[in-house]
Amino acid sequence: MIKTVKKVIVLAAMIVLGAAFVFAQAESPESNSSKATFGEIVTDVDNFFDSADWKELQLNNFFAFSRFGANIPEAKLDMGVAAKIKELYFGLYYNGKVVGQKEQSHMGKETLRYGTDSTEEISVKERRKANPEAVYGIMVGLSSGMGIKFTFEDNLQITDAIVGDYNENWQGYVTPSIEIGNLGPLQKLGLSLPIVYNRVSSATIAPAGNAVTYTTTTTSGGSAVANIDLFEADGNYVQPDIYLKLGLGAVTLDNNLRFNIYGVPSYKTDGKGEVQFGVGNVTTYYDPNTSDNCFKRAVYDKRFFIEDVIAPSYNFSGASESGKMSYSVTAGLPLTIRLVTHSANISVDGSSAVSVEVKDFYKQTDFHLGIAPSVTAGVKYQLLEPLSVQGGLGIDLFAWSMDAQSEKSSKITDVKEAAAITAAGIPVPGADSSSSGTTFDFMYPKLSFAAGFTFDFKQKASLDMLLIRYAVPTAAGTIYKAVGGGIGNDETSIVLTIKL
Repeated sequence: MIKTVKKVIVLAAMIVLGAAFVFAQAESPESNSSKATFGEIVTDVDNFFDSADWKELQLNNFFAFSRFGANIPEAKLDMGVAAKIKELYFGLYYNGKVVGQKEQSHMGKETLRYGTDSTEEISVKERRKANPEAVYGIMVGLSSGMGIKFTFEDNLQITDAIVGDYNENWQGYVTPSIEIGNLGPLQKLGLSLPIVYNRVSSATIAPAGNAVTYTTTTTSGGSAVANIDLFEADGNYVQPDIYLKLGLGAVTLDNNLRFNIYGVPSYKTDGKGEVQFGVGNVTTYYDPNTSDNCFKRAVYDKRFFIEDVIAPSYNFSGASESGKMSYSVTAGLPLTIRLVTHSANISVDGSSAVSVEVKDFYKQTDFHLGIAPSVTAGVKYQLLEPLSVQGGLGIDLFAWSMDAQSEKSSKITDVKEAAAITAAGIPVPGADSSSSGTTFDFMYPKLSFAAGFTFDFKQKASLDMLLIRYAVPTAAGTIYKAVGGGIGNDETSIVLTIKL
């Protein structure tokens, strides 16, 4: 089958500040034919879980697929099933680990005792969770043609260690999503809610055993980040992401609008929980014997993030008179606009400790504009009745981006404020200063290619093989080497489908 209108979203200069995931849509099943043609030629595997194209699956009763290949050594299962029950269509999808996890999920409570007479106690949740790297999905198709798809992506790992004290490290994300297809010219409308975790939390009993210290620190690349480097910390955030796809004949317009809400769990001086909005680290010291020593210190980046990706594309496709060869080509011109603002703040709340609040003493603004036109092309040729071959090219014509950054610091003269900044390990601004600059980046064309073949047994079962999929940094002179390296790479697999 040829998908006459194909979404092409190419993000130039991926989201800064550690958002190394693309949340436009939750992961969906993809056939090897689609992989081999860069999404231009699709099969039942691509259609059965597509909220707009599910009706392209000519289904009488039952459909199933499973992938065999590079996913097997990783103990990952990639499979889906679909069935019709009266007027309703149901599709189920799973892609994730099934065996071999070294650490099982566990949730419970741990009681820590402290205080002069050890009668004070706190209860902390004991959490361990292995990362299943899994996508769960269910879709319902209505007789009107509308498809409603729910997915949940779990890529979160929690590790901890309890030896008198308690520590936990949250790394990864979970993403619930909903998408509705076939709304007239509005082909798809979706909302995903990635919840991204990058933090380390702990509850530590003082050496004398009479007090407890709570800390929560956001991280970057798995390492705790403090001080002014908090501008570089990934942050702990929720990212509402609104997606829509408009189709007008051969022209398609995709749009993703997303923004981040940053925050970390923290504690008050009485040991009760709350949320500190922003990116940074929070330390709370609580002594039940004397309120004079209790304090809470928050060093945080009051960060704002918003991004919009607008991706128009044009597709043309067709077939030879004999019907043995079919082709599809899509040209896309995605535009990325992003604004991120930073503001360093310190808040100290305590009795004998100095109570002070310092706002916006370091500020930074980052603006990004990028375009990355691309062309994808796929062709399929029917060699024999049961055997077809397919191949494709993906060409990133170029990637141009502009990044403008401005920085500003405010002179600190107040002694208490300066002491609070110094205690946090941040340089005290000695004078008002500001700077700004703009950089431009240009990336030359990049070529990717792929190939595969399919055995189709009377439209009832098929074996879809991906043989080569390789990206060449430059198009000149490296194709021979790329082909040799591409055979047997991580993409190589066979997809088995059965349709009854």
